[in-house]
Amino acid sequence: MQRLWVMALIILAAAFVAPSTAYAQEEEAPATDQDAEAALEKMRAELGNPPPRPANTPEAIAKFRAEYEKWMQRREELYIKFIKNHQGTDTALGLRMEMALGKMQSAGGPDTQLEDVIAEVEDIAASAQGKELKAQATYYSGAIHDQLENWDKAIAAYEKAAEISPDPELAMYAKKGAHAAKVKRDGLLDVGKKPIDFEVKAFDGETTISPDMYEGKVVLIDFWATWCQPCVRELPVVLDTYEQFHDKGFEIIGISLDSNKEALERFLAERNLPWVQFYDGKGWSNQIAEMYAIQSIPATFLLNQKGEIAHKDLRGEDLPKAVAKLLGEEYEGGSGDGEPVGKRPVVGDMLPAFEAKTMQGEAISPESLKGKVVLVDFWATWCPPCIKELPHVKEAFDEYKDKGFTVVGISLDQPQDISAEKVTSFAKDRELGWPMVYEGAMEIALQYGISSIPSTFLVDRTGKIRAVDLRGDALIKEVATLVAEQ
Repeated sequence: MQRLWVMALIILAAAFVAPSTAYAQEEEAPATDQDAEAALEKMRAELGNPPPRPANTPEAIAKFRAEYEKWMQRREELYIKFIKNHQGTDTALGLRMEMALGKMQSAGGPDTQLEDVIAEVEDIAASAQGKELKAQATYYSGAIHDQLENWDKAIAAYEKAAEISPDPELAMYAKKGAHAAKVKRDGLLDVGKKPIDFEVKAFDGETTISPDMYEGKVVLIDFWATWCQPCVRELPVVLDTYEQFHDKGFEIIGISLDSNKEALERFLAERNLPWVQFYDGKGWSNQIAEMYAIQSIPATFLLNQKGEIAHKDLRGEDLPKAVAKLLGEEYEGGSGDGEPVGKRPVVGDMLPAFEAKTMQGEAISPESLKGKVVLVDFWATWCPPCIKELPHVKEAFDEYKDKGFTVVGISLDQPQDISAEKVTSFAKDRELGWPMVYEGAMEIALQYGISSIPSTFLVDRTGKIRAVDLRGDALIKEVATLVAEQ
C-alpha cells in the first residue's frame, strides 16, 4: 500500500501536467487569490489541449512525440511565468508546490535534490496565508524529511500539520506519519528489541492476546487481511509451519486488517486457521496496526523465546527454516500442499498460457489473442492504485480498440468480498468495454507470480511481452507504438 504523501505526489504531478499558459504580455499581479484563480482558468483555456493522438505509422508517432515534448516544455515555461506574475497569492504558492513535488517525483530523488525540494516546500508553508495550503506544505516537508530519515524534523513537521490542518483526513495521516517516524527513530521494532506491547481480546471475544502470554515460545505476529492476495498466498506455508512446529513451541498471533466481520469468519472457517486472531473492524486503522505503524501487508515479526524480535517479514520457506532454527529443530521441508506459485514473466517472454472464461461467458486464452496488441491487467476493485490507472487504460482502449488493440482485465476480487455481479456493475458504471476475467480462485495470478497489483503485461501481436507495469501516458505511447507495428 502506498502512503498518502506518495499518492499526493502523483496527483500533484498530474495537476502539473495540465497547467496553464501565461499572457502574451507581462501583466500586473492580481491582488487577490480570486483574481489569480480566474487568471489561471483563462490561461488553461488559452493553452489548449496537448497534440492529438497519432496515426498508426512510425513517422506519425515520432512526430507526435516531438510535438508532445515541445508542448510539455512550453507548458512548464508558462507555468513558471504564471507563478512570477501572480506571486504573493496562495494560488501561485500552490503551483510552486506542485512544481517542486513534481520535480522530486520525476528525478527519483537524490538526497541533495530532496533537500532543495524541502527548502522550497518549507518556504511555501511559511508564506501561505490559507491554513489548508500551509498544512499541506508542512505535511509534505515532513514526508520528505521522513524519506531522508531526518526523524526529528519529520516528526515536528507532521505534528504541526496535524495541529493546523482544517482537513480531518490530512490531520489523521499527519498523526500517523508522526507516530511511524517515532517508531523508526527510536528503533522500537528493530531486530533484537522486544515488540511494542499490547493486550487485547481475540476475535472470539474471550481470549486475551498479548505477546507476553507466550513467554518461552517462538511467536509469529502476522498482520494480514482476507482481501490481501499476497497474504493469502503466504497462508499455506504459514499453516504448514504451524502444523509442523506448534507442538514444539511455536505460536501465531494473527492481526486482521479486515473490516468485514462475516467475510473474516467465513475465511477462517474455510481455511481452518487454528491460531488466535485480533480483529476490530477498522481496516488500516486497526488498533495494533497503528501501534506498529504498519503501512503494507503482509507484515510479520518473528519473536524468539526471550520475546525479542528475531526476524521481520519472512516469506516462503524462510519462515519455517527460521522457526526450526530458533526451536533447535530440523526442517525437513514443507508438506507440498500449498498452492504452486509461478515465476513472474518478464519482457521478452511469451505470454504464459492460460484458459479462462470472461464474465461475458466467452473463452479466452493467449492463443486466441494472437494478432492483437494486448494489455493483460491484473487488478481489483478494492485496489486504489488500480482504480487510479483505469482512466489511462480506458483512454488507450477507446483510442486503439478499432486498430488491433484490446485489454484483458483479470479481477482478483474475492467471492467472499466482491461478487462477480458487483465487478460487472463496477465495470459497466465506468464504461470499461474490454473483456474481464473474474479470478476468484487466483489460478492465473498464482501462475503468473503476481504479488502486487496493478500488474500489467503489454503484449505484441505475436504474443511476446514487450513491456510490464506501464503507467499513465507511458502506457498510451507504447500501445501506439505496438499498434503501428505490422
